[in-house]
Amino acid sequence: MLIVEYMLNDDKKGPLDSVFRHLMGLAPGREGRVSTGAEFCEYLEKAGCVDMRVTEFISGSLGRITGRKPE
Repeated sequence: MLIVEYMLNDDKKGPLDSVFRHLMGLAPGREGRVSTGAEFCEYLEKAGCVDMRVTEFISGSLGRITGRKPE
């Protein structure tokens, strides 16, 4: 599994690109939010994935999560 997405830091205070994307998703008439890497890992774990790893993909905006679903 590979996810490349805007991600907030675990403290949800940055990076700014992701914070602005998060705020846009919360605007009236929109549905959405930007998750942290830890939150993405929780979603994947609930789906049965293991060995998740969060790394930076594009500094200041995009994060990358890898993981696998055991056979």
